[in-house]
Amino acid sequence: PHERTALMRVNSPSPPMTLLANHPERDDIAAQLRKNIVLRRLAPAAFGKLEPLLSIIDYRKGDVLLTQGAHDMEQYFVIDGVLKRVVSSPEGKEMILRFAKEDDMDTSYAAWRLRTPAPYSIRAVTKVRVAKLPLPPGSFPTLWNADQRYVDGYMREYPGCYKTGDAGFIDQDGYVF
Repeated sequence: PHERTALMRVNSPSPPMTLLANHPERDDIAAQLRKNIVLRRLAPAAFGKLEPLLSIIDYRKGDVLLTQGAHDMEQYFVIDGVLKRVVSSPEGKEMILRFAKEDDMDTSYAAWRLRTPAPYSIRAVTKVRVAKLPLPPGSFPTLWNADQRYVDGYMREYPGCYKTGDAGFIDQDGYVF
């Protein structure tokens, strides 16, 4: 929410998020995340490094987590509920590509890696709780031989977001550029 490259309304409602490290249900949520199809493969030390970067968000049925055509992307680790990946045609027809349930994940990683817009949307089919990990535009996974300096310099200042150093402004109508 602090820095976006796509046009957005400043006053658009978004669900509140809490960093996993500060969440009142931290231990239970962390235990659930360790069962995730991707995260269960992480060594405890690696999970410990990832934990401060995860934001816990509760979405309502029908909420959009990722909009088709967006450039700002995240990985969503499903803790509870069901997500669907959908493509919308110019005529407004929708095709469901896949579902993601508890212990699964969804993302548009290929689009992020190729630096192309998301080819689909991700929506909540039910009430859903996710752990969100930002995939920053043009990001790099670490600094050479300086993992902690990377976390301190780019991930700590805006919890749940990546500090790009980019500038922007808000116009009189509330749009961010």
